[in-house]
Amino acid sequence: MSIKKISLLELFLWLFIFVLLLTLLSPLVMGVKIKHDYPGILKRLSDTLNVDIKINKYDQGFFSSNLDLSLMIPGFAETIKFKEKIIHGPIYFGLLSQRKWPFATAVVQGKLDASTSQHAWLTKVFSNNDTLVYQAIISYLGEIDSQLYLPAINAHLQDEIGQIYINSAGIIINQHYSPVSQHVNAEINIAKLKFKSTLFSLITDSVNISFTGYKGGNALLIGDSIVSVSLLDFYSGVDQFAVKDLVLRSVSSEEGHLINTFNQLKVRELLTSNQKFGPLVFNLNINGINAESLKQLKLLQQENKSKLAQGVSTEQINKIARTKIISLLPNMIKQIDMNVSPLSIASELGQLQAKLDFKLDNISPDILENPMLLLTAINFDLDLTVDPLLLKQLVRWEFEKNVQGLLDLSIVKSDASSTPPKAPNVATSIQRMLDKNWLVSRDQGYFAKITMQKGELLVNNKLVSPFEKITTSKANVAVVQ
Repeated sequence: MSIKKISLLELFLWLFIFVLLLTLLSPLVMGVKIKHDYPGILKRLSDTLNVDIKINKYDQGFFSSNLDLSLMIPGFAETIKFKEKIIHGPIYFGLLSQRKWPFATAVVQGKLDASTSQHAWLTKVFSNNDTLVYQAIISYLGEIDSQLYLPAINAHLQDEIGQIYINSAGIIINQHYSPVSQHVNAEINIAKLKFKSTLFSLITDSVNISFTGYKGGNALLIGDSIVSVSLLDFYSGVDQFAVKDLVLRSVSSEEGHLINTFNQLKVRELLTSNQKFGPLVFNLNINGINAESLKQLKLLQQENKSKLAQGVSTEQINKIARTKIISLLPNMIKQIDMNVSPLSIASELGQLQAKLDFKLDNISPDILENPMLLLTAINFDLDLTVDPLLLKQLVRWEFEKNVQGLLDLSIVKSDASSTPPKAPNVATSIQRMLDKNWLVSRDQGYFAKITMQKGELLVNNKLVSPFEKITTSKANVAVVQ
């Protein structure tokens, strides 16, 4: 009996046929698996982001499947719809053209469904382009890497006010999500945006928004978010507000059932009311926020937005919400500890420096209903220094705002006989603050130290009544010479 020898070439040929058959049959197996797993992935993603994602239609094919999805955002009246095509794994060579590894459980290609009537305005803005397209790669470990792209816009629209011009270089959103650890990394890049209407114009350049975090033990998103803007220029035809190199950062952490946050604002240059400021630095630490109360407050905010979208009156919503907020706040803030260090504002007119330590003690459920109890619970220490020219400008702005308010009030009353408010005397107002010990002149500038401990208020080391100082400050603001 002879035994046929198998050559090395035949062995490789049979191995190639086996791999080819496995590759051809695998998409069907992968399609069944992804149809089973995908709803769970969307459910965990919904829980992490506090939204509601539902599959309305699922048509499974051999190599790919087609889906219709709906997204409900709390407080947003409309349902956002998407169309998706899921390409079954285990291999998709189209990823090679994107310089990505071609092996994946599935590749999701989707777009916003703008065919419904409520999204008709999107067609006008984006012309013939898809309004929003995205791709998500689902790995064998269940992790999702996605990229969303909002195409460039160059549109002229007409509304009841007049012409609206929108120009954008497009928006790119990158996101990574792990269903197992519930970690989320997201980044939004807006290269350029121009918006112009008959009322105002807005220009932004190099806007970047990023978030890295996870859903913590208290079912709240914990992490680090950063917003950076190279340029933001707002012009209303009368007033201009411009910011250069703005960075806003917020870092949250949890310690048992308490949430701690660190917030930082940095601005290289700010232009407002024809006055240039910068750099600006503001650091704020808030520690000891009760997580359960904070979670309930967020749910209340979502409920209020939903009710408002359903047509419930603002007065009715506020009436119900006020009672709930009063019941939540005492427990939420009873262990709070706040620190501002520093608040620093530089300008052509001088500098302002401030430092604040704030804490609450002996918080009771009825404290918000009793001002005296609230005053005895407040403990703070504020140090403030400001240069003379900058103080004059700040006082002048405050008076201008109040004078404008009085002018608006006289217009509403249509009182032709009333005398228009006079321009304030800034120097007299500052002198009044010095006379009443609000400020102390020191080192060619002004200084104020205000402390409060167990209901006792010290202003520049002099004991005063809190109610007296509150009343006096309001009177000083309202006086016009």
